[in-house]
Amino acid sequence: MASHKTEPGQINYPADWELLDSSGVGWFTTRTVHRLPDGSIRIWNSRGHRKGLGLEVIAPPGAAGSTVAKRKSPWLTFWAPGRLTWWVAVCFMTGAFLFSLGSVISLVPRLFDIVSQSAMALDLIFFGGSIFFTTAAWLQLLESMNAGEEVSLNIGDMKRGKFRWFAWMPRRIDYLASLVQFLGTLMFNVSTFSAMVTWASRQGEERFIWRPDFVGSIFFMTASILVLLEVCHRFWCFRPHSISWWVMAVNLAGSIGFMLSAVFAFITPKTTEPLNMVAVNVFTFQGAVCFFIGAYLLLPEMFSVPWRT
Repeated sequence: MASHKTEPGQINYPADWELLDSSGVGWFTTRTVHRLPDGSIRIWNSRGHRKGLGLEVIAPPGAAGSTVAKRKSPWLTFWAPGRLTWWVAVCFMTGAFLFSLGSVISLVPRLFDIVSQSAMALDLIFFGGSIFFTTAAWLQLLESMNAGEEVSLNIGDMKRGKFRWFAWMPRRIDYLASLVQFLGTLMFNVSTFSAMVTWASRQGEERFIWRPDFVGSIFFMTASILVLLEVCHRFWCFRPHSISWWVMAVNLAGSIGFMLSAVFAFITPKTTEPLNMVAVNVFTFQGAVCFFIGAYLLLPEMFSVPWRT
């Protein structure tokens, strides 16, 4: 079937679909509503497209039957290693667990005598967590780059083309969010790796530990805001019945936690110590727990059915 582009360089829709509404923020289109020749209404959204959730269907008045296929509850399905989203969730959960573990060890060293007595062991835990974060973010970026540009009634009919390892899609909000978060994880790699090095001066610690941590936190905040715009189609919304909304909300809270942790980790010139080490670990723990929850929610979101009649 022929298709037309509603947004150059973005998504192609079948030519006989009538565009009823389009929404988003700035130059980003995050949601469209089309009427099909049979009278049904199909709703496309950016996050559902990159996660392979399909289109939301609203049947025409008087249509018989239901378009919703009976499936196992998304809350009872956890195994799907054939999908990138599953690996994104697993890697983010692993990284978040390691970050939270390192924070707890730092906060309550008496419970972890052997590990807490070795600064290198503790630093390795955080560095390992950052590697899992980077792996998850890279897979998430691949997921966005390979979501395809064709919209079809059936997910299996979508033309995705050759698998992409690299791409530049500045008009896709999902791509930019994934790219910015990936860059943030690279900054965390630098920061956590540098923490394992003994620095002779405060300037070295600030340059290679604190600055990458702070910049990485800014990247994470930016990515979370972009996802907020993608999910809400505007600057804010409240949708407690939407799994995607909760993924966005808890990850945003996690990014705020990492940002506060980075602020309190600033090394003061007079004391050559962080502003408040307890606050650093508390907010790192909070951010890690939020990202763990957000990563877990990717699983039921992945198996959820967006269609309705």
